[in-house]
Amino acid sequence: MMNGRRLTIGVVLSACIAPGTAMAGGFVLAENGFYIIDFLVIAYLIKKMAGGPLKNFLENRKNTITRELEEAKRLHEEASERLTEYEAKLNELEAERERIRAGFKAVAEQESARIMKDAEAQAARLVGDAANRIEQETARLQRALETEAVEMAMNMATTKLATALTDSKQKELVGDAIDSIESMTAGSVRLQ
Repeated sequence: MMNGRRLTIGVVLSACIAPGTAMAGGFVLAENGFYIIDFLVIAYLIKKMAGGPLKNFLENRKNTITRELEEAKRLHEEASERLTEYEAKLNELEAERERIRAGFKAVAEQESARIMKDAEAQAARLVGDAANRIEQETARLQRALETEAVEMAMNMATTKLATALTDSKQKELVGDAIDSIESMTAGSVRLQ
């Protein structure tokens, strides 16, 4: 609609200007009037033949670009939402890791205290036994504690972390827990 108006305005302006400039050079309507008629016919044919397809092409192109921009905006919003969600999950995982680490430490301390009480009670009952027997029993209990603590830590870590962590993150956390338990066990051995 807008292109048709522009074309009509252009034709009218051309028809008004052309005779003025042609008169300066001796324009004769009977001889040179066919130029104006040719121009009007060509302008009309261009409008009729190319106006609709060109308009449709431009409208389709505009609609396509609009859809692509809306899709890009939607994808950007989804990505932003996912980023926020992943950041929240990562924060939750960090907090969970700290809770697990504190839990492992508390369990190891309780187990160490329990084993120490057992060893002391057993030592009181076995006062008559030789010093060699006491050392062998203490070593056996420490190995049992290490094995039990490692198995318990591995089972708890595997259960809790399997659902929430990737393989690489899970391996990293299990390594940290084992190192922590080993350092606590080494401290327990030095105490005896």
